[in-house]
Amino acid sequence: KIINYGTIDNYGGSFSKISECIYLYIAIYGGINIQDKTLSSTVTNYGTITNHPPSISSGHYYYYAYSGGPYYFRGYTAFYNLDNYGTIANGSVVTTSCNFGIIDLIGYSGIFNNYSGGTVNNYSVLFIGVDGVTCYSSTYNNYGTHNDYSETAIDYGSTFNNKSGASFNIKSTGALALQAAQAACGGASGTNDGTITNSSTSNDDYKVGMYIDGSSSFTNNNIIYDEGKIKNNGTFTNTTTSQFIYKTTTGSISGNALRYKGNALLKYNGTDAQTTSDYEFPLSTSYSPSYVEIDNSSGASKGVTLHANRTINYNTGYPPTNGVPYLTLTNGAFKLNSYTLTIESSSS
Repeated sequence: KIINYGTIDNYGGSFSKISECIYLYIAIYGGINIQDKTLSSTVTNYGTITNHPPSISSGHYYYYAYSGGPYYFRGYTAFYNLDNYGTIANGSVVTTSCNFGIIDLIGYSGIFNNYSGGTVNNYSVLFIGVDGVTCYSSTYNNYGTHNDYSETAIDYGSTFNNKSGASFNIKSTGALALQAAQAACGGASGTNDGTITNSSTSNDDYKVGMYIDGSSSFTNNNIIYDEGKIKNNGTFTNTTTSQFIYKTTTGSISGNALRYKGNALLKYNGTDAQTTSDYEFPLSTSYSPSYVEIDNSSGASKGVTLHANRTINYNTGYPPTNGVPYLTLTNGAFKLNSYTLTIESSSS
């Protein structure tokens, strides 16, 4: 057990260096490794924990010539349970691809709780769930603030929960990936009851702002501000109380279309002109939005343009509670061009 009220600087943990800035095999020498699978092994942080990248100039590195390859230390921590009330910095400010620091949440139903008031700044790789003889799934519950500059990977059947009042911020280089590296472990799952802001500009599959692989699922119960990249190969559902606020000028969605249930709101909110698409505004009557709002910058040149014929449906699969679909024009023009927009009046 570790209870930290001060500062922990971690430079430990060694890795096989394949080439400059590319490290693969983890040889767990040094670092913080608490892998006992009992609740008593919880690490509780009220202060600051920093996983540092290797630095030859500061002397914080280790080289070991071995038949498996040379090893260099970089900050590595492995936990069964981790409760954070303070600040965790994983890696360092991203200036090169060498700024590694890794947190593994070792499975056996391990839990990482970032509590209200806590902050996680992830500049490297935060793994939730690891592979082994069996699939070791874990859970990441974010009640506080998470700023992601690289990748948070939910894997091996693990679960991500962004709780009510929490803020998960995917920066331009960041990612939230729900993936299944081993098909036998099943897909990952995620839910949002707080706020997610996606500003990622990456085009890498696993480091797209939000990545949901084919066997994984994500459910939005509150608010997502999307002005970044989404690759949805699985299922991405906006439930009856949610809002999906989209800025197509900087954001993009690929893969499967988003799904909407009940009172879920699709809102276009940007400062530049944008055009709808099949991905966020699907045609399906079972999963299309019943509520659509246009809240773009003022002026015809900065409005929203319809890309194809569309119907704001009475959602047959998950109908709105008041029984009536609607379109709200809050700000900015909604240009139909030669297309037809139909708004159903009721279930009939």
